[in-house]
This record gives sequence, C-alpha cells and structure tokens, in this order.
Amino acid sequence: MAGQGFAADDRPDFPKILEFFTDPRTEDLQARQHALLKRVVQKCQRGFRLRELPVVAELLDIVPKRIEGLIEKDAEESEELERTLCNIIRITARPNLRQKANEELLAPGLKAAAQILEQLLRLQSSTSVRVAVEATRALTAIATPEDTSAAGKAQKKLNRKLLLEANAVQATCAKVEENANIILAIDDDGTERKVFDARATVDFIDADTSDDEDVTMSRSSSRGGRRRKPRSAKTDALFSDVLSYSTHKRTLEYAQSQVLRSLVHLLRELSTDAQSSFDLVECGGARACVKLLRCYLHDPAASDVVHATVEILWNVLEHCHDVTDVAGPPAASRTKLLSRRRFTSAMYQLSDDATIAVLRQILQHLFLTGHKADDKRLRNEVLIVCSLIASHRKSHAAFRRQRLIHLLLDYACAAELPEDAIEVRTQATQSRDPRSTEPPLADRHTFATSSNEDLETKRILWSMLSDLGRAEEENLKLVVEADFMGALLMYLDVEALDAADEPEEWDDDETAVSRHGLGERAADPGHPEEPGADEAACLTAAGHGRVVEFGAAAPAAFQKLQGHILALRFLDACDEGNDEATQNTNATRPSARSADGLVRGALMLLISVVGLPGLQNELGNLDGVEIMLKRFADSRAGANMRNDAVMILAKLCENHEDNQARLRRAHGVSLLIQEIDAYVKRRVPVTRSRHKNLSEAARDAMPSSSSAEKVDPLIVGVLDCLWHGVVGNRRSEARLPPVDGLDALLALLEVGPRLMRLQVCGVLADLARNPKLISYIRGWRSDKTMRSTCQLLAHAWEDEEIRLGCDRDRGVLSDTAQPLRKKKPSQKEEKIITTIAGDSSDSDEELTVLATAGVKPVAADRTLLDFNIGASVSLAEKTKADQEVLAGERKAEEKAGEESFFGSILNQRDQEIKQLIIKRDALRPKRKLLERQAAQEAAALEEGMNKRHLTNAASLHPYAPVVA
Repeated sequence: MAGQGFAADDRPDFPKILEFFTDPRTEDLQARQHALLKRVVQKCQRGFRLRELPVVAELLDIVPKRIEGLIEKDAEESEELERTLCNIIRITARPNLRQKANEELLAPGLKAAAQILEQLLRLQSSTSVRVAVEATRALTAIATPEDTSAAGKAQKKLNRKLLLEANAVQATCAKVEENANIILAIDDDGTERKVFDARATVDFIDADTSDDEDVTMSRSSSRGGRRRKPRSAKTDALFSDVLSYSTHKRTLEYAQSQVLRSLVHLLRELSTDAQSSFDLVECGGARACVKLLRCYLHDPAASDVVHATVEILWNVLEHCHDVTDVAGPPAASRTKLLSRRRFTSAMYQLSDDATIAVLRQILQHLFLTGHKADDKRLRNEVLIVCSLIASHRKSHAAFRRQRLIHLLLDYACAAELPEDAIEVRTQATQSRDPRSTEPPLADRHTFATSSNEDLETKRILWSMLSDLGRAEEENLKLVVEADFMGALLMYLDVEALDAADEPEEWDDDETAVSRHGLGERAADPGHPEEPGADEAACLTAAGHGRVVEFGAAAPAAFQKLQGHILALRFLDACDEGNDEATQNTNATRPSARSADGLVRGALMLLISVVGLPGLQNELGNLDGVEIMLKRFADSRAGANMRNDAVMILAKLCENHEDNQARLRRAHGVSLLIQEIDAYVKRRVPVTRSRHKNLSEAARDAMPSSSSAEKVDPLIVGVLDCLWHGVVGNRRSEARLPPVDGLDALLALLEVGPRLMRLQVCGVLADLARNPKLISYIRGWRSDKTMRSTCQLLAHAWEDEEIRLGCDRDRGVLSDTAQPLRKKKPSQKEEKIITTIAGDSSDSDEELTVLATAGVKPVAADRTLLDFNIGASVSLAEKTKADQEVLAGERKAEEKAGEESFFGSILNQRDQEIKQLIIKRDALRPKRKLLERQAAQEAAALEEGMNKRHLTNAASLHPYAPVVA
C-alpha cells in the first residue's frame, strides 16, 4: 500500500498522492486518482494532520480543475468526483490532529491552516454550487468549533484570527452582494436607480453635519486634504417621498437559496466577533444584508435567511453601539476618526432611507401576518435593530421621512384602544397622506395578546419611541399628537386597573384578550398561572418609566392629560391595598398594585412633574401631602421609596402655606423628627483632631469624621422637607419644641457626617431667626459628650479650619467676609508689606528692587514713587496706631468682663454658703436647741456666782492670796 500512496501506519502518503496528481505520466489516470481520493476520505474521517494540510490545500486547488475538464467528457464521473471533493472539504472542517501539544501554534502549523482557509475561500466562488456550499459550511464550522471546553475556546479564538487575516469577511460579503444583485436584477421599477443616485450623492456630500465630531471629509478627500462642499437642499429631495420596494414573490432556485443560506450563516457566526463586525461594515456588508432582505419582502418570515440576516445586523449594531458608548482613547488621526465614526460604524451606515424603508416594510408584513411565535420573535428582532439604528441622530429624519415612526406609534398605542376604535385609527392612518400605501392596522391577535413576545414588542416600542421623542422636538410633537402619552397613562389609571381584575374574554385559540386592551390586562402580574405574568409587571413598570421621561419633556401635554392626578390616585390605591393585605392574614399573594417597582415608578413620575406651575395647589387639594406622608411613614417600604416620598413632600410644601399647614395637621413634623432621632441613635459622635498638621488621609480614617463618608439620601431628604415645609412658618416651628425637634437637629449636627453639616447649620440658622426658639438652642447640651451649642459650633468651625488648612494669627480673623478662605501671599505682596513697614529708606529699597528687575524709572517716575511710598508709609503707621488703640480697648473690655465674671461667681458662691448654713440651722430639732440654751444659761449663772464670791473674799482679806 505504501507504494500506492499509503504509509505503513495506514495513513495516506500525501506527498506521493500529490505526485500522482501532478506527474505528467499519471495525470490522465482519472479513475486511479478518484480511487485515491476515496481512500483518503475513508482513512481520514477523524480529520487531517497539521503536516498533511499543505498537500490537502494543493489537492483542493487541483481537483476542481479536473472536475471542470470532466464535465464535457464524462458528466457522471465528474459528479462522483465532485461528491468526493465535498467529502474532503467536510473533513477539513473538523479539528486537525496534532502530534505535539503546541503544533498548531508553531509557524508550520499556522501556515498550513492559512493555506487551507485560502483554498476554502477560493472554493466559495466555484462554479459548482455543491462545492461552494460545502466550502462555506466548512468555513462556518471552522469559525465555531463544537468543543466548548477551554481548549475549544482557545482554538476558536485562533481560528477567528486566521479568518480575519485571510479576509474571509470581505470575501463572504462580496459573494452575498453579488447574489443579491443577481436576484434584484429583475426589479426594474426605477426605485433601485433612485436609491443608487441618492446614495452616491450622500457619499460625496456629507449627510450628517451634526455628529459628535465635526467630521466633514470623505475617504478620498481625507487622503487628499480636499474639503467637501456643503450639502445642498437638492440632496434631501432625492429621498423626499416614501420609498416602497417591490413585494412580488421572487422565484429562487434551490441551489441559489442554499448558497445564500450558507453565506448568511457564515456571516452570522463571524459577526459575533467585534473586529469581524467592523470589517463587515467597512466592506459594505451591512448594506449588502439590507439588499438581501429586499429579496424576501414578499414573505420575510418564511425563510431562515431573513432570520440570520437580521441577526447579523443586530450583532454589528450592538458591537458598534458598545464601542461608541465606551470612553476609549481619542483617535490618533483624522483617518482613524473617520474610520471609527463613519466607515466602521454600522449605525451610521444603516441610518439611510433605503434601510429604514426596508425595515418598515418587513415590520408591516410581520404585524399583519405574524401569528406564529417564530414570526413574533423575528418581529422583535427587527424592532431591536431599529432601536439600535435610532440611537444615531442621523436616522431620526429618515424615520420621519419613511414614516417608520408613524408605524411604531400606531402599534404602540393600538393595544390600549377599545375594539371599536381600531377602525377609527385605521381611517386616520390612511387619511394622513392621500398617496400613502400603508395598510390598515393588523388584527389585535397578532400583536396585542398576553404572550411574552407581544409584551416584549410593546416594551421595545416604548423604549424606541422614548429615545426618538427625547432626541428631537419634531419627533416629540409626533408622539404627543399620537396620544402615546395617554396610552402610557392608562397603566396608572386606578379604574382601568380595577377593570383588569374582571374575568377576561377568551377567543377560540385560548389566548386571553383584555376587554380594553393589553394595558389593563398587563397590570396584574400576580397570577402565576397566566402566561407572561412577570413580563406584564415589567411592562407596567416600563410604562411608568416612559411616562416619567415624557412628563418631563412635554409637561403641558402631561398636565392636560391629568397624569399627576392618575399617579396620585395610583399611590393612594397602593396604600389601601397594603392596608388590606396587612389585615387579611389569609392572603396568598400580594396585590399587583403594591409592587415596589410600580410604586417607585409613580413616585419618580411625581418627582419630575410636581414642580410644574399650578400642580402644588391641585395635588394639595387631592390629599397629596397626606398620601406622601403615609408612604413615608410606611416602615415596610424601602429606603428609596421613602426618600422619593419625602422629596415630593418638600416640593409640595416649598413656598406654599396651605400645604405646610396640611403637613402640620397630619403630624408630619413629629414624623420627620422621629426619623432624625432614629438616625442619630445609630451614630456615634464625630472624632475630633486637635492637630492641624494631620493629613487628610489620617482624618478620613477616623470613624464618623471622614469627609468622603457616604450620606444617607433619606436623612438628606428629611432635612430638605423640614427646611421647606417647617422652617419659615411660625406655627409649624412652634411644633418643634414639644417633640424635641431642635435637640434632634443639634444632635444630628454633632454625630452626622461632615458633608451634612452645611445643610444642618442652614436649617438651624433659619430657625434661630425665631426669637422664641433661641432659648431652646442655647439651653441644649449633648447627651453623649455634654457639649453646649456654642462649644459644638466652635468645634465644627475648628474642624473646618483644619480641613481647609486655614490658620488664624493669634486667634484673629483676618478676613471677616471670607474667614475660611486660605490665602498665600505672593512674593510681590511680601515686598510691599516689607516696604510699608520700613523706615525712610523704603524708597531707596523699592528703587533697588526695580533696578534688580531691570527697570530704570525716569526722574518724574522716581519722584512719584517717593511720594506714593511716603503716603503709604504714613497710612500704614496711622492704621497700626488705630489698631493698637482698638486692641488695647478690646483687652480692657475682656479684662473687665473677666473680672466681672469671676466676681459674680464668687458672689454666687458666698450666697450659696449662707443659704446652706441657714438651711442647716432650720433643719435642727427645737428641743435640743432649748436644752442647749438652758445649759448655756446655767453655765453662765454659775460662772457669775463664782466671780462674785471671789470678789467678796478679796474685799475681806486684802493681803490674802487669790485662788482662782
């Protein structure tokens, strides 16, 4: 066997096989050659070795030529040889056999793999459809190995790199465009020529003059340095009418459809890589895919080619969108900038009228005839592609010109309409433009059921219309005119939500359809047995989010539709539902209206619109303050929802006495103070540092003293509500002392983060304007550190000085207007100070400084300098004398005040001692006092008698000694 082309290990001897094909003596032995190829297929089922690939590449180049030579001589033998060649191509798609662990990473292995890929790409253009399809499928298998392990992923990465180097993307895109042009050649209604002319003009004259970067040069002009002419109004006239491509059924041969299918599947796999996507866009592959979609406009859902093509567009747009959003390094040159923003940007390339028109026609067909789940999934993918294109500003005008935004608005609002309003909407759609060829609205069962696909359709529609409406004023006007905001507000209508709880009507195919549309049906996500329950809750939350965006963008329309009233009623109904759920202990599931996501959406909506003119009065009269207080006082709610509620309260009460009175009557002041007390109890006093040279990092390391500490948004909102709803209203301020409100604020100043001190001090400063509250502020002492209010404020001032690095010279503030401003005197200022403080030789010193600087004044300037310097010295001496007088008076006042202070302390001490003596004497028993007085009197009487006796004895014996 070795002599016939097979080695001793039963593997084919590929060099001898190649010699057998190329030797002039054996090149005509076609039967023997075919037999050798069959044996190769039989013995190499598991794959080729890397060292065998160069010979296999040579065979892939020789065998197709032999097949072409046999077609006229022996067609049957030619077909058999073609099948054998296809089997060899299939084997090349399998993983190569390695004899070393890193054999495919070495230079010979990489070169062999590159040769195989090059031959497969050549076979894509083979005249044999079977060979072309097999070669394309082999490339697809090489791009996506079946092995999902770590080694398989590494092999996939290597194969993708080799495919990029072999320009597989460019070759495949060229084949796709070639086949699409062949199919579209029969469509000669003038539309294609019009689009071609318009594109040529737009490519020459920059169509997008409002992009992020001011790039106004084409590829050729950027290389040559020649700027393009400004775009004229004639360019827009080329696309002034709505494009409508032919939807006649095209008869495709089976072989041609197989070629397209294999090419599109290969592009789909390659487009999952970012760099391959950029190459695909740059070589025109995205527009080739749009051309391919035109071939299937008669029935887009019937062919998997459309599914794969839409997925390709999705991949390239997503990669482009990710690169655009990520803040990468700036472009190194203008060429790279153009490449990033123009030539490799799928969003820019697909933002033309032709692409938008094709997508519009596909969506129309899918909305009208897409009953199956696969059809609806394809419709959602097309909508995602449209949403990615809509993220580029260049496409917004095309959306309007090709009436795609009108189509989106029709189906975004139709599900919420009653059944009898569909006909009215259809008539309005047809009457917008007499030349319009738009079909009537589709049956409700194709887009407004409760299936997951239809709910996803609605979510994508809302998101896309929101982006379009917020981007341009013209789009927002169309959105408002289409009553899209009214359809979204139905998800906040409490009456509609109650109607949704009623039993639904069921049609023949057991698909639930709400009586008033999907909007009400989707509002109850609590039934797990219904299809799309979770998706419906997400849809309702998404509706709230879109209302928030449109409410801020079009406040007049929102107020006209009474959206604020619906949102307030929705929150009130949620509170009632929570109360009922709390009382009913046998409840098996929570109410849908108590879902946190829906409540948060309604709160965010009110936050965005509560500041509109006139809404404070209206919401206050509708018990808005009481509803927000109830939402704030709900301990089961999350911190975010409570924060939103207190923010709404602050905006409702800002400069509005009636709402402030409502807040006071609803015990809102005590609720706010209770929240501050609860926050203070969780904190510890701020650690103070008396060292001014301490670094910022060391101060931040101290507990509760870091300037980078995060602030609780809820407590910030509570302080803001106090500032706007209580401070400034004397009747509301009178409610603070009974609930220890001032104590809570001072305690918060002591233990709160440093970032909150400014806000707390602002509230206290405004409260100090009330004379009745001054005594409460002065009499406060900390429960944790026993500091008084003055000490607390002084410590806060010192902490701020340390943080800013300010230093007071001997405790004196140098600048009362900006006492905490850190000033570093310049050298020039130091020279001036030195000069002013000098003697009569200051003029000479200043002249010396000028001479050092190279300035030589003339005689007149020197005289003027002497005069000005003398005047400055006199003024400085007078100012210094005045300061000394003032300092002496201040010291005398301080000394007198100190003596008076200590004197009052001594006087108070003496009075306290006297009071203690009097009190002690008053507490002694009277019986003991009388006995003590009697004993004292008896002792005094006896002493008197003794003295009298001694006196008498002395008078009788004058010379006798006196005995004491």
